[in-house]
Amino acid sequence: MMKHMLKLMFVVLSGLTLIGCNYEFVKKPEPVVPKPPRFAGDYEVLQLRSIWAICSQTHAYKAPQIPPNMVAAICDCYVDEMRTNYKQSELGTLTKPQAEAMGHQLMTACNAKIMEKLGRGEALKQNSTYNQKTIPKLL
Repeated sequence: MMKHMLKLMFVVLSGLTLIGCNYEFVKKPEPVVPKPPRFAGDYEVLQLRSIWAICSQTHAYKAPQIPPNMVAAICDCYVDEMRTNYKQSELGTLTKPQAEAMGHQLMTACNAKIMEKLGRGEALKQNSTYNQKTIPKLL
C-alpha cells in the first residue's frame, strides 16, 4: 500500500512538474530596435546656449509683451527643431536666403506647437496675460 502511495505521489509530482514547465506560456521577449537619435549630436553646448540666448534676446526686443516663460518655451522649441533638422556643419554653409527660409520653417513649426499647447483661442488673444498655471505646461 505504501509502495502504491509513493508511486502515485511520484506520478502526480512528476506530472505537475512537467505541466509547470510548459514553455508555451512563457513569452519570448521581442528584440528591442534602437530608435535613431532625435538630434544631430555635433552641436557644441556653448553654441546651443548662444543660439538660445540670441533667440531670447531677439524676442525680448521685438515682442516685449510676451512673458519670459513663454519666450523660453519658444526658444527651446526653435533650438530643438534646428537640432532635429540641421547639423552644425550645415549651419555654417547656409546662404542668407536659406537662413531666412530656415527661420521661417522654425517659426511655423514652433508657433503651431505653442498654439496647440496653449489652445488656439488663448494664444490668439492680444494683450492677454498668461497665468502661472498655463506657462509651465509649455516648458
